[in-house]
Amino acid sequence: MAADQNKLQEHMPHIIKQLRHFEKKNTRINIVKTVAISLILILLGFHLDGFSALSTASLVGFLWMISATVVFLLIYWKMQFQLDHLDMKQESHAFLRQASTLLEKQKWLFQWPFRLFVLAMLIGVNLTTYSSTINMPLWEKISLHLGSSATILMAFILGIKIRRIRFRKEIDPLLTELNNLRNELEDNTHA
Repeated sequence: MAADQNKLQEHMPHIIKQLRHFEKKNTRINIVKTVAISLILILLGFHLDGFSALSTASLVGFLWMISATVVFLLIYWKMQFQLDHLDMKQESHAFLRQASTLLEKQKWLFQWPFRLFVLAMLIGVNLTTYSSTINMPLWEKISLHLGSSATILMAFILGIKIRRIRFRKEIDPLLTELNNLRNELEDNTHA
């Protein structure tokens, strides 16, 4: 056990430095995302406010999008990797497992919560669009709904691709290093 702790202590400064770098970069990116999303919703609100006869469907759609965004951002920020959530005093294997689990949560966030957020945005945009298409010919209605939905889906696909690239570049190497160190510690324990 002492050998485990010594091995972990030897690698700890490098691991902590990498985790801290990941945390800081992620926080900066998330602040920019939060500000950008907030500005988009504010601008959309001003745009909708310009229509004096705002339909119930448009209002419901807009409020739905705001609610979905707020819920997603709260989940998103709560799930972000934070070095403070790691218990530095625990046993080596437990520490490495906990660090790996916190990093894996970053991937999980974009598996289900993000997809549900996109679905909520699709519903909200189509509700908002519905009232503005009431007096349009059918082909224009379909085109507007498909165009709005396609824009959201393209943003979703782009977001997933960017996230995968970031995962491969930033999270996967950290996970590999943590798992290699954990395996090395286990091999030393069994030897």
